[in-house]
Amino acid sequence: MTGGDGHRTRRGFLALAGAASLAGCNALGGNPLTDDATEIDGAALRDFPETEPPSVPETVPVEIRQSYLDSGVARARELLSSVPASLDAAEIPNGAIRSELTGKYEATEETISSVEGAASAFEAMETVDRARGEARTVAAGWKAIEDGLSPTDVRKSAKNVSDALDGFRYRWDYLGSDPIRALLVHATIERRVGNATTNVENAVRGDRRGRNDPIAVGELAGNLEVARASIDGAAHLYERLRATGDDLSDLESGLVAAGSTLGRVAGRRRDRLPDAESDDLSAFVDRDVEGTPVGAAIRELAEEVTRRTDPGVEDRTRRYANAVLSAHGTLVRLRALDSLRKRVAADEHVAVEAAEDLRTLRERAIGAIEDALAADEHRHLNRAELPGVASVVEYADEQIERYNTDRALPVDSMARDLGHYVRTAAMARAIPPTSAHVARVVRRSF
Repeated sequence: MTGGDGHRTRRGFLALAGAASLAGCNALGGNPLTDDATEIDGAALRDFPETEPPSVPETVPVEIRQSYLDSGVARARELLSSVPASLDAAEIPNGAIRSELTGKYEATEETISSVEGAASAFEAMETVDRARGEARTVAAGWKAIEDGLSPTDVRKSAKNVSDALDGFRYRWDYLGSDPIRALLVHATIERRVGNATTNVENAVRGDRRGRNDPIAVGELAGNLEVARASIDGAAHLYERLRATGDDLSDLESGLVAAGSTLGRVAGRRRDRLPDAESDDLSAFVDRDVEGTPVGAAIRELAEEVTRRTDPGVEDRTRRYANAVLSAHGTLVRLRALDSLRKRVAADEHVAVEAAEDLRTLRERAIGAIEDALAADEHRHLNRAELPGVASVVEYADEQIERYNTDRALPVDSMARDLGHYVRTAAMARAIPPTSAHVARVVRRSF
């Protein structure tokens, strides 16, 4: 099913996986069998990492009421309570279906239990969405077995969800008193409306010749429940935003103007990059950084800024707030790329020659994240990028842990994985000044 924006680490991991596949084999660095390759002692990495990776939960700058979360959990529990806690062969003769539905039941119980331990109210809201969708999947799957619920029956219920979505769209305006708070809340609402739209359309227009077994029926219903949860969450956030002040005004035209301005700025800066493929590091720096962590970071950032969506696409699909945040993300990456090119030119980057240098790269990444978190000015806007950036440290840690060996390890064979730390540090350092620039543009647009 199509959930919300997803867990922060998943988002970071998927972004990296995409970048790695696009970068191709060259992103791995040089030939690890080269005679003069720098090596480090694999045994020295046996206890790596010595500290936990940073955790930066996703947030939204309005209060999410506990009563809203409790209501969502109650809905998930109610759905799950319609299914027997123990499903045996007498109830579900098909062993494969029985096993899959039982697994989904148990996973849903875990998701419901995890709401209370979420790192932020916003992540609790996202978990509630997921719990509702999973619970509806199990409940509808069981109803398909017990009462013959069919895909057609489920699709008929999509009209109620579609009507609720249309009703919210009708009453939703880009209202706010503080432009930055409004920007971030409306961006979240836009994503939730988009998620609900996708799930409803998939349910109504999906392939009707596909699976129609109880699991497929359940998943179809689960998608509609996620859509309904997305609408409920969007409505709650909109209500809480409207409650933040009496001097509300319509900010739509200002957001459109800010997105257009920032999109042009990002486009001009992107146009100043070398006219070369991202794999051609010699076009970006005048030193040989092939097979080094900083080279891998430069390659990855160059790839990212060239393939990021034009903010105008968001604008044309009435995602005006996300057009601003898209430009913000591109400008962060452009600033990070520029800083790494300057560090290489000044010979200020870390050359990894021993395990201690690897630890230095990680410490710098964590330190940069902590500094960005401590920056009080524009802290909410900083949080638009920081959770995803911070999650990369955990991803990189997992990649480095694969090198648990007593053998000597060629550094260039680890370049891409070590480059994640370099990229993270550069991006974290770039976030506060970029947020300051974006905030100025946004405020001047009203």
